[in-house]
Amino acid sequence: MVKHVLMVEDEKMLSDSYCIVLRAAGFKVDLATNGLEALELCKKHAYDIILLDIMMPVLDGIGFLKRFSRLSLSRKPRIVILSNLSVGNEIEQALKLGAHKYIQKSELEPSKLVTTLWSELAIKTTI
Repeated sequence: MVKHVLMVEDEKMLSDSYCIVLRAAGFKVDLATNGLEALELCKKHAYDIILLDIMMPVLDGIGFLKRFSRLSLSRKPRIVILSNLSVGNEIEQALKLGAHKYIQKSELEPSKLVTTLWSELAIKTTI
């Protein structure tokens, strides 16, 4: 079964490279450039996993998580934070708001993203 991923990332070059790698690995990928677009997509589609940036225009990752928790969805996806933030309370806050994992973008090559996703999806199926 094809896994459906929502990539929420405002840096076009980065989102393009992640999308190319994920699609080549067989994932169905939708892209949102801010939290508001992501919320609208979540109302229309059931995602297996959401890759969420924190720092974005219009609605940031923290704002997305606060609103996402109020959505009535038949199934909840795993949420992985992909951000370059390494200090501050945003990461801790994101994890408290329902994110399952934090990965620093600068430490994740696009090719390693596929392995990370399969690992997260394996966790989801055992819960």
